[in-house]
Amino acid sequence: MAGAVEGGYAKDAGVAQDQLVVLPDQSSLIAAVQSGRADAAALTALSIAEMAKKGEGVESTKPFGEVAGKSVKGHGGFGFRKEDTDLYKAFNKELKAFIGTPEHLALVTPLGFGKDYLPNKTTEQLCKGE
Repeated sequence: MAGAVEGGYAKDAGVAQDQLVVLPDQSSLIAAVQSGRADAAALTALSIAEMAKKGEGVESTKPFGEVAGKSVKGHGGFGFRKEDTDLYKAFNKELKAFIGTPEHLALVTPLGFGKDYLPNKTTEQLCKGE
């Protein structure tokens, strides 16, 4: 889709520009796949899953975690005041113990997330731009 990050991912993965069909919106993406004008569409996994629910003759794949050896998985975050180091450390300890548990997955799966969306990088790696 025009302006979406996935065009850069395609380039990074070695897809030639003349193999891409760049379209203005989600409806155009679905129509292009349904008509055979495009073989596939790429957007965030949640966007594609929602589009596939509404589009006849299309389906979504499991989300891609890496493209050309680099993580493309989104990672959420929480902000703390610099002086709240004790709270920050306690929060991170609890969060690390909770993420990926059956209880966590049961809470987020109905929202479109699940085991395929678990983080694959640490805070330190993300802050370093790894």
